[in-house]
Amino acid sequence: MQSYDTRFAFQIQPNNPRFSYETHLQDLYRGFHNHHISLDIISENDSLTEYKIVVVPAMYVLTARTAANLERFASEGGIVVFTARTGVKDEFNTFVNLKLPGLVAKMSGIEIEEYVSIPIDQDNRVQFDLADLEESFPTSVWADVVEPKGAQVVAHHTQDFYAGKPAATMHPFGNGRVIYLGVMGDRAYYNTIARWLCGLAGIESLLDAPEGVEVTERWQGEQRILFVLNHTQQPQNVKLDASYTNLLDDKTMSGEVKVAPYGVLMLTLLATQEK
Repeated sequence: MQSYDTRFAFQIQPNNPRFSYETHLQDLYRGFHNHHISLDIISENDSLTEYKIVVVPAMYVLTARTAANLERFASEGGIVVFTARTGVKDEFNTFVNLKLPGLVAKMSGIEIEEYVSIPIDQDNRVQFDLADLEESFPTSVWADVVEPKGAQVVAHHTQDFYAGKPAATMHPFGNGRVIYLGVMGDRAYYNTIARWLCGLAGIESLLDAPEGVEVTERWQGEQRILFVLNHTQQPQNVKLDASYTNLLDDKTMSGEVKVAPYGVLMLTLLATQEK
């Protein structure tokens, strides 16, 4: 979910010299993209009914209408993911007289106890404490010290005066869940977060493909088409999960196939395998 009001607000007041709203959004997007998960960039007022996960990067300017839209989505079974600097200002770019994350604090089951704009020479680390996610990652730029108000702590800071304090949480809301990520990390962090979130939502990668190979899905009526694009200078191997026809040359493909440098495949299931 992208907010132009938030983007403009951060241009006026970036909060940290290393922070860029556009880069933060791209980091989160890239985490899912690297797992070959299809994403849409939507606005804060769009309908959310077609989605399983809605990621809300640093929604600095947060309106009551947006908060209600996200509450409705989560209560109906969706997963909402907030990151640091959410809910700081209202639609008039005025600081809210509420504990952060402001209008979505209740649905998140947290309050922000304090926050740290991290200097360039004082980066930290975060440790996740889940059975399916027990990894540590470097963090930078920003750190929220989270106070749970019903939410489950899923990660904690490991260094400095806030070592051991909660850094990320997960909270049930209606039939869904709200996740708050109070740190900003590196590429491995966002890749792992994307994999974890997809596991929670039951979302699987389109195909097993290496880094540098993009896999996207489109539909033409009832026909599903997979586009496989090799963005690298080397041939890449892609493992197909069924037998497909490459619409570019009408060849049948199955198993592990090689995609030429900068090559493209346009795949549709063989008629005998279509449901």
